Amino acid sequence: MRLKLLFAVGAVIAAAKALKHLAEEKMIPGGHSSLGRALLSKSPIFRTRVAYDKDLARAAAYLCEGTYLGQEETEKRMAALGFSDPVSKHYASDTAMNASPITAASEIVSAQDGNYLIVAAAVRGTHPADIGDYLTDIRSGLFNIDGFSDAGDVGTEAVREYCALRQERYGIGVDHTILFITGHSLGAAVAGQIAGNLEDVVATRQNIFAYTFASPNYETRGKETSDYKNIHNVINAKDLVPHFPLGSKRYGVDHIFEGKASNPFKHHEMPAHLAGIKSGIGKQ
Repeated sequence: MRLKLLFAVGAVIAAAKALKHLAEEKMIPGGHSSLGRALLSKSPIFRTRVAYDKDLARAAAYLCEGTYLGQEETEKRMAALGFSDPVSKHYASDTAMNASPITAASEIVSAQDGNYLIVAAAVRGTHPADIGDYLTDIRSGLFNIDGFSDAGDVGTEAVREYCALRQERYGIGVDHTILFITGHSLGAAVAGQIAGNLEDVVATRQNIFAYTFASPNYETRGKETSDYKNIHNVINAKDLVPHFPLGSKRYGVDHIFEGKASNPFKHHEMPAHLAGIKSGIGKQ
C-alpha cells in the first residue's frame, strides 16, 4: 500500500515540476518541410516496418511538453510542425474526471498515389491545477479501477471524430490516413489506448505512429499487447509510475533508458525523457 501511495504522490509532484520548458529546437526530422511529410516518408507504404525513430520521439516530446503549457501553446507547436485546422478539447474541464485535454491537427500531403491525411494528436498528462486528473490517477493507480480505460475511451472518440470529419471532407480513406499520437504519464496511457483502439478505424496499424512517455499500465481488453510494434513507450528504468497499476499491461514496445537525476521524482518528468531520447534508448 505504501508503494502504491508513493506512485500517486510521485505522479502529482512530478507533474507539477514537468512545466519546465524544453530547449527550443527544430523538431521536423530529416530536412522535411513538415512533420506530416516526414511521417509519410517513414510510413511502411515506403518502408518495410514501423521501427522506433529518434527524430519522431523528439517531435513527440516537443508536443507533449506543449500540452502542459496550455491549449494555445500546443496549437502553436502543432503549427510549427506544419499542421493546421487544430481542435482542442477538455482543457477547460478542470474538474472533469476521465477527460484528458487533447489537441488534434492535420495536414494534407500529396504523393504519387494520391493525397494523404496526416493527423497529429497530443494528450496532456496530470496537471497540478486539474483535480480531475488527480482523481483519474488515484482511481486507477491506487485501486486498479478502470479510470485509464474511461479516459482512453473519451480520447479515442475525440480523435475518431476528428479524423472521420476530415476523411469525409477530403474524400480520403483509411488506407490513405496516417495518425501520429503522443502523450506523457496519464496522457501516455490515453495515447496508447487511442493508438490501439483506432487501428483499421481511422488508419491501418502500420500507419499509426504512437510515442508515449512514462506510461502507466492500463486495461488492454484481452489484446496481445506485444503485437503493437507501432506503439513506442519511452520508459525511464528508475521511474515507478510505469509499473502501476499492478497486474495490468500496456500496448507496444518499451524502450528503456537509465535516468541520471538524483531526485527520484524527477525520473518521471518530461525533461528526463528528452535527455533519454538524446542519449540513446537502450534495452527493450
